[in-house]
Amino acid sequence: MNTGNVSTRRAVAGLIISLSGFSITVNVLPSLVTGFSEILSVDPSMFGVIFSLQFLFYTIATTTVGYLSSKGFRSLEPLLLIALCVSALCLALIGHVPTFWALALVMMCIGTCGGLVEANGTTLLAHYDTSKGGKLVHLSQFFYSIGAFTAPLVIAFLLYQGQPITIIGYSTGGLTFVVFLVVFALLNHPTKTDKPREVQNESEEVRGFSWSFLLFLALMFLYVIVEISTVSWIPYYMEQRLSIPSANASIFLTAFWMGLGISRLIYTFINTHRLLLHIGLCIVGIIISLFFVQAGIFSYEFLLIFILLMGFSCGPIWPLLIELCKQTFHSKHHIMYLISAGSVGALVGPFLTSLIYRQVGIGSMLFILLSYTLLMGCSLLVLAAKLSRRERPSY
Repeated sequence: MNTGNVSTRRAVAGLIISLSGFSITVNVLPSLVTGFSEILSVDPSMFGVIFSLQFLFYTIATTTVGYLSSKGFRSLEPLLLIALCVSALCLALIGHVPTFWALALVMMCIGTCGGLVEANGTTLLAHYDTSKGGKLVHLSQFFYSIGAFTAPLVIAFLLYQGQPITIIGYSTGGLTFVVFLVVFALLNHPTKTDKPREVQNESEEVRGFSWSFLLFLALMFLYVIVEISTVSWIPYYMEQRLSIPSANASIFLTAFWMGLGISRLIYTFINTHRLLLHIGLCIVGIIISLFFVQAGIFSYEFLLIFILLMGFSCGPIWPLLIELCKQTFHSKHHIMYLISAGSVGALVGPFLTSLIYRQVGIGSMLFILLSYTLLMGCSLLVLAAKLSRRERPSY
C-alpha cells in the first residue's frame, strides 16, 4: 500500500479515524430509545420515524455531495471536518431536547453530517489508495466497527452508573469532538503530494453509466438491505422461531458484528487482485450461512458460528464494491452515488423486510434474506459479464 509522503500519510490516517467518529454518532440513539420514550412520553415504536428521517437525510447528503463533486466541487476535507464538528455538537445537546420532534430534528442533522463524513471520507480514501483491493477502505470500515462497538459500551457503562441522558450526551459528544480534533490535526496540514487525479476524459465512463453503474447501485442497495435487515431482525427471529431466550438471542448480533469486524481487519492485509471473485465468494458465504441457520438442526454454539460466518462474509463486500467502482469509473462522484445507494438500502431495508415477513410469517425471515442475496449474485454475474469486455485483469 503506497500512501506517498508524510503529509499524505497524515491525511490518510485522519480520514480513516473520521469513520470511527461517524459510527459513534449513528449508534447513540438506539441505546437510548427506552430512556427518551420515558422522558418525552412517547411510544418506543415512534422512534422508527426518527431512524427513517435520519437515514433519509443521510441519503440526501451523500447524493447531494456526489452531484456537487460531479460539477467540480473539490473542498471535501473542510466539509468533512465541519460535519464531524457539528455532529459532535448535536450529540452534546441531545440530552436537552424538549420534545420528540426536536429530537427528530437533531437526528436529521446528525444523519446529514454522517452522510457527509462517510461519503467524503470514503471517497478520498479510495482515491488515495494505490493498493490492490482497497486496503485503506477496509481499514476505515474496521475503524467504523470500533466506533459502533464503543458507543453502546460507553452508554451501557453510564446507564449502569445511573447517569442521566444529559451526561450521556456530553460524554458521547465529547468523544466525537476528540475524534474531530485528531482528524483536524491530521488533515489541517499542507500536502505537497499530488492526489490521484480524476480521469481527464470521462466520456467513455459516462456512456457506461446507464447499465454498468446501475448494477453497481443494485449490488450496494441489496447488500445494505441484507446487512441492516440482519442487524434489525436476527435476534427477534432467534427468539420467535428457535425459542432462544432474549438474553441469548442478543449474543447473535454480537457474533455478527464480530465476524464483520474481523474480516474487514483481515482484508487490510490481503492483496485482492480479483475483486469480482472475492465479492462472489462473500455472497456464497452468506448463502451457506443462511442455509444452515434456517435448518436450525444444530446446537446453540453452531448457530453462533454460522452467524459469525455470515458477518465475516458480509464484512468485505461494501469496501470491495467501493474499490471496484473506483477502478471502473475513476471518479469521486460515482463512489458517492454508490454510497448513497447503500444509504437508500439502509432507509428501506428494515421496513421492506418487516413488510414481507408480516405477510409470510417470521419463519420465512432467512428465506427473505436469502432472496436478497441471490439477487445480489445474479447482479454480480451480469456485472462480471459487462466488465469482462473491458479486459481489466484486476477485476
